Amino acid sequence: VGRDICHQWEVEYGKTHNIHLSDRMVIVDFINNFNISKEDFEKANLALAKNFYESNHKPMQNPLDHANQEVFEIYNADIIYTFDDKIINEYYLSHDYPYMFEHEYEQAVANGTYQTQTTDWIDIEQMEAEIIKKYGEAEIVTVPATAESTQATIPEETEITG
Repeated sequence: VGRDICHQWEVEYGKTHNIHLSDRMVIVDFINNFNISKEDFEKANLALAKNFYESNHKPMQNPLDHANQEVFEIYNADIIYTFDDKIINEYYLSHDYPYMFEHEYEQAVANGTYQTQTTDWIDIEQMEAEIIKKYGEAEIVTVPATAESTQATIPEETEITG
């Protein structure tokens, strides 16, 4: 949707939603607001995973070791596109991390007091091959969004829970 439109939507969304107290993931409302297809979402997810990898970080799903791992987590499109808050929250909010920060985790591993739990590291080549098999290509075809062509508004029917 473009960086400017995305930022505009985030600002407006933040004015009407307390995202820190919500039981709903913001990405679900974003997808609904901009009518993002699962195909485009999966291709964008691949681009995000590649970006993490190119910046020397391991992209992953379902991190279990420390809360800071979430920074390099890519979305699970199959979970998100259920649009079922209960399923989404069970997957994304059920973590009880043993450590908050990576350095605490690394120290515990070095001390032998903790063994790595996270195993859902993303294989970029496999992810790309699966997307190509599904959609015929892995690159996102975009048309630059403008304020006139995309309405960055919050749907009135959006319900806040929590």
